[in-house]
Amino acid sequence: MVQSIIDHLSTITRAFEILVIDDNSPDKTAIAVKQAFNKSKQVKVFIRKQRGLATAILFGLTKARGKYVAVMDTDYNHNPSVLISMYHYIKTYDLVIGSRYVAGGGMENKVRQLLSLVFNIYIRLLLNHNIHDNLSGFFMIKKALISRFKPEKIFYGFGDYFIRVIYYARGNKARIKEIPVYYRNRTYGISKSRFLKMFVTYSLTAVQLRFYPK
Repeated sequence: MVQSIIDHLSTITRAFEILVIDDNSPDKTAIAVKQAFNKSKQVKVFIRKQRGLATAILFGLTKARGKYVAVMDTDYNHNPSVLISMYHYIKTYDLVIGSRYVAGGGMENKVRQLLSLVFNIYIRLLLNHNIHDNLSGFFMIKKALISRFKPEKIFYGFGDYFIRVIYYARGNKARIKEIPVYYRNRTYGISKSRFLKMFVTYSLTAVQLRFYPK
């Protein structure tokens, strides 16, 4: 995955870095990456004792030195080739979202696609906006926009953090662009997502933002 990111980004720029944030994973991810890219100054590995998706992303955002920051998973749900389009659009927009629910997007797992689509429609109606994929974990954002947020209000929990990212981005009049992405079935690893738990947590997040914004 890291090598694929390097191959794609190298076609458009040489000024990039790749940060691998590992929450002390027992699968030795950090060791494997360090060994494979020990001579590369572009690849940096950070090992945290704390665990949690949203806090790991925030950790990476604070360590990133670039003007633009992309966030993506490492199981090949997120195709590195999309980074090229994101880099193109981020010069005009503040937040570029890899969306499964705009023309050209989708998922190989049609059952998950339908469930996620229905839930996204629910979130759109509840929060009264036109963003199609509120659960995307694949996006590129300007660091200047992040500096206008209060991170502690956004980056906690699991995937619900991205519902808050969109909410606060819109509140800050950010220019948002959705581009199509297609999620193939997971190539590596096992998903930690549990649909019922996610449904309850994400619903509470949307309700809180709609009726009890902080």
